[in-house]
Amino acid sequence: MSLFKLDKSYFDTFKVLAKPKRFFASSSSGLTGSLPVFPGTSISLKEVVKSTSDDIPDEISIEALREDIHRSGVTQAGLESYLSTVNKITSNVRREKKMEVLRFEPSVKFTSDTIRKGVIKDVLFPFYRVKYGKACNWAFTNYNTLNFFSTKDATVPDDSVLMYPATGSYKYRPTGSFSFEFYLNPRYREFDRHGDFKAGTLFHLSSSYAISLVSGSSRDANGYIDGFRLMLQLSHSAGIEPSDCSLSLTDATRVSPRDFIYSSSDNSLKRNHWHHCCVRWDANTKNSTGSFVIDGQVK
Repeated sequence: MSLFKLDKSYFDTFKVLAKPKRFFASSSSGLTGSLPVFPGTSISLKEVVKSTSDDIPDEISIEALREDIHRSGVTQAGLESYLSTVNKITSNVRREKKMEVLRFEPSVKFTSDTIRKGVIKDVLFPFYRVKYGKACNWAFTNYNTLNFFSTKDATVPDDSVLMYPATGSYKYRPTGSFSFEFYLNPRYREFDRHGDFKAGTLFHLSSSYAISLVSGSSRDANGYIDGFRLMLQLSHSAGIEPSDCSLSLTDATRVSPRDFIYSSSDNSLKRNHWHHCCVRWDANTKNSTGSFVIDGQVK
C-alpha cells in the first residue's frame, strides 16, 4: 500500500444554510400561521416503506432497480426508469409536520384556553427553564421598560421629561373618578450614604395631579434607603415640588396649599423589587376617597 499527499484540489468546502419558511398573518380574526418542525423540509425527501399498493414502489423494488443498474451499467434509460420510479414514492409526511400558531386570550371563566395557559405556565415553563438556562416566564426584560435615573454627571440633564401634548380638550385631565396603574421598580440609590433621596415624579399635569416616588424611612446595613412610598398631589397642591413636601405630617393635618397631598404607607415599596401599583380616587364615595393599592393590597 502506498501513501500519497492529497493537495487542495481534492477537497471541496461548502455551506448549507437552513431557513425554514414561516407564515404569519394578523387580521381582525386574530393571529394565524405555522412553522415547520423540521428545518430541512422538502417535497424531494422520500420515505421508502413497505407499500400495500401496486402503484407505489416499496423498498424491495427500489433496491432491485439499484442492483440492475449496477449489473448492466449506468445508462440514460436505466437512470430515467430509476428516477421515475423514485418519483412515485410518497414524500416524507413526518418532515412536513408544521407547528400551528394559535393566539388566545383567557377569559374570566374557565375554558379550554385556561387549560392551555395552565399547561404553558405550570408544565412547559418549568421544564424548559432548566434546559435553556434562562428565564421562561411572563416577565418583561428591561428593554420593555422606561428607565429614569439621576446622576452627578453634568452631561445628563436632570430637568428632562417624557411629555405628551395636552392642548385643547385636555384629554389627560380627569373629570371624575380615576385610576393610575403601572409597574414600578425603585432600583437606584442616593449618591451618598445616609444622604437624601431625590424624589422622582412619574405622572404630572399642571394644577391637576402629580404622582411621585419618594423615600421611606427604612435603610439597609450600609445606610442606603431601601424602602419607598408613593405620593399623590391633587389640584393646587400638584404645583409643589415633591422634594418640598414633608411626609412627617399626616394627611389630615396639612393646610393649604398642601392640603391635597397624600402618600402611601411607609416603606410600602422595596428597593430593587417590581411592584404592581394602582393609585385610585373616587369623587362619589364617602365624600371623595382614594387609596394606594400595591401588589394587590391597600397601603
